[in-house]
Amino acid sequence: MTTNGHLLNRWAERLSSAGLRRINVSVHTTEPEMYAKVTGTPADLLREVLRGLHKSRELGMSIKLNAVVLKDVNTDRRSIKELVKLASSLGASLQFIELMPTGQGADIFSRFYEPVETVAKTIAELGGRPVGLRKELHNRPMFILGGVVIELVKNYSNPTFCSGCSTMRLTSDGKLKTCIYSEPVVDLLPYIRNRDTEGLLHVLRDALTLREPRFRFYPSSAGSR
Repeated sequence: MTTNGHLLNRWAERLSSAGLRRINVSVHTTEPEMYAKVTGTPADLLREVLRGLHKSRELGMSIKLNAVVLKDVNTDRRSIKELVKLASSLGASLQFIELMPTGQGADIFSRFYEPVETVAKTIAELGGRPVGLRKELHNRPMFILGGVVIELVKNYSNPTFCSGCSTMRLTSDGKLKTCIYSEPVVDLLPYIRNRDTEGLLHVLRDALTLREPRFRFYPSSAGSR
């Protein structure tokens, strides 16, 4: 489950009892005031998120922290060190994700976009050791720092990322996106509601035929997108 973690402390035990074993939680900064600005929430909410993370850890859940790379928010040495320390205290991995010009990100992209290479440089300066690529998931570069596995997600204008993508996304209203930058290609909700397994598999196969990279190594005959 991917979550902002705001209700995690309240629901962790019930989620664990229901079988949840792995969570991705967005924590873009460990500074309460900055966290409040980024998330539009009260400053004390970060404390509640941290309580939920530690409770989830006690319940045996595997944790990954997600931090969107934001200029002048979390790209300095101190911010990165504190996020690594938090991940270490939770036995968690850490993922830095480039800001994407989609959704709300489109409105703030020009102001807050910072290439993930900035984070990679700082990680190296702090003693991080490169340990290769996560080839099964977008060819993500991986580092080890302070015992924490760090993945760097450079998704924007990156053909290497696209060439290693095997991800599709199901929206909350049942629509399937074959690429995060694309509009949904098929509505799965009717098949899900009708328990129509055969129909569901058919439209999934159709969706797979429509998959294509958003960013290419070489322009197609129709022109680069």
